[in-house]
Amino acid sequence: MAEITKNNGVQTYYTKFSDDNINLGNNLYFGTGAGRPLIRRLTTARFIKIMSPFLPKPSDDKNSLFFKLLEAMRINRNLQISIVTKKKPDQINFIKAFISALNGEDYGDNIPAKQQRGFFQNLFRRPPEVAATKEKDYRSNRIKCFFIEDYNTGSDKSYNLHTKLYIVDNTELFFGSFNFDDNGIFNNLESSMQTSDPIVIKKMTDYYDEIVNRCIKDSV
Repeated sequence: MAEITKNNGVQTYYTKFSDDNINLGNNLYFGTGAGRPLIRRLTTARFIKIMSPFLPKPSDDKNSLFFKLLEAMRINRNLQISIVTKKKPDQINFIKAFISALNGEDYGDNIPAKQQRGFFQNLFRRPPEVAATKEKDYRSNRIKCFFIEDYNTGSDKSYNLHTKLYIVDNTELFFGSFNFDDNGIFNNLESSMQTSDPIVIKKMTDYYDEIVNRCIKDSV
């Protein structure tokens, strides 16, 4: 039941939500953690296609999405990930930090100072003389990132990536309002739909692949 309050004479309706998903039936979810079903698939999937304007911030916090994704890829050696995202400093920083961590290298420089907790720095830090002998290569055969730039056509229309789309093994589709970042997956009130309909998945996979072909590939 919605509660009613008055703020400066204006009636406001609001509802308090719990931390649990609200299952609307037919795999429709609304609430905090609406993206958690996708996260649970990380340890069993072989290939996930992600399209999201925003990505996790590099972090050594074990409760962060960055940590959970990294742990999932360490546990599930078969998992490969393809990401379409904006070409922005934060997104580029994510892919650099993630590939560094995945390769067992130090990525402490990519973590904002206020988020550093020391765990991952100790876990993945290599001796300076070893790190210095290897030229940094931000590429991996397990994770590929494709960047799409915001652009203006010169007319009255500009384009800005806003789609949130997740395809698992070409057999399962998640889409909704949630970004692939900590707020979208864990904190915000979001909506999510999950389907295994092959016709829908085929159309959305074709759409994803078309966008990939237009992207700036692996340009970190």
